[in-house]
Amino acid sequence: MENSKNISWEIKVPLLTNTAILTDMLKGFGLTYIIVVLLMGFIFLLQGETEGFLQIVWMFALIVGGLMVLSALIMLIVFRNSYHIRYTLDSEGATFETLDRRVKMANRVAIGAGFLGGGQAAGAGLLARSQETISVPWKNVNQVLYNEKRGRITLRNTWRNVMIIYTGKGAYQEAANAVRGNVKEASAEKPARKGNALVKMLLTTVFVVACVAATFAVPFETELFVKILVLCFALATVWLSRLMAYPVLLGLAYMIYEILVQGFEVSTWTLVSVHTSTGFGFLSGDEWAALVLGFLGIAGLAVYCILSLTGRTSSALEGDQAGEN
Repeated sequence: MENSKNISWEIKVPLLTNTAILTDMLKGFGLTYIIVVLLMGFIFLLQGETEGFLQIVWMFALIVGGLMVLSALIMLIVFRNSYHIRYTLDSEGATFETLDRRVKMANRVAIGAGFLGGGQAAGAGLLARSQETISVPWKNVNQVLYNEKRGRITLRNTWRNVMIIYTGKGAYQEAANAVRGNVKEASAEKPARKGNALVKMLLTTVFVVACVAATFAVPFETELFVKILVLCFALATVWLSRLMAYPVLLGLAYMIYEILVQGFEVSTWTLVSVHTSTGFGFLSGDEWAALVLGFLGIAGLAVYCILSLTGRTSSALEGDQAGEN
């Protein structure tokens, strides 16, 4: 090694017997379960249908539990409880490279099967292959957690882990010194970050959910599926990619179309006498207030999507990749 800050090593990381990996797996599945249950509960509550909610809760609990067991079996049988990795630390950042042939072969089989079958496996395989090599620039690292006892160094930005470096006990000190030196140099050059990215994303999530909830107040019938689609893609815009804003805008346009068609439709209402008017003409004062609230929700989502697509705001993932978080 010519420079103590530039080192590279290979290691086979245990899987099922690794507390960090098991903890991350439990957090991932647990968070997925909580998000799905909250979204379904939100939709059931706004629709006034709470009877089937407990069945949904139990059904997703069984699904998530089954996926956890399947993941454990794959780690044990397919990967034989180990994962072969190469780490490289240099002046630019930390790089993680998958060396396990079984992982690479599985990714390529998924790509080929997906293209041949015309299914989604190709996309999943391409995504997995893109994760075979991951680099984290030092300028994107805001905090480092050192665990000499377990031979582990965790790189974090302002709100999450961006890479866990496994060193084993033999290479720990050398790797820790390299990380300290490189992070110190990068920290001296980068500007101070403003605010907490997690707080910002959570507040944006609350705003998005509130806007979607407002659309349920509209006194005309609109497709429930479209509202669910808008909610899911709007949340994906907040956390994953600004490109998810396009389906949101399409969904909002369809909702406006549904409202206008029903609002301008002429109909007859009979009580004591016969009244003929448009849907808007039959609305009461409270219903007009609900309609305005619904349009405010639609407008809020539309403005957020436009800000995202024009680069005025970025998703959590894009902020991580750009070093903003």
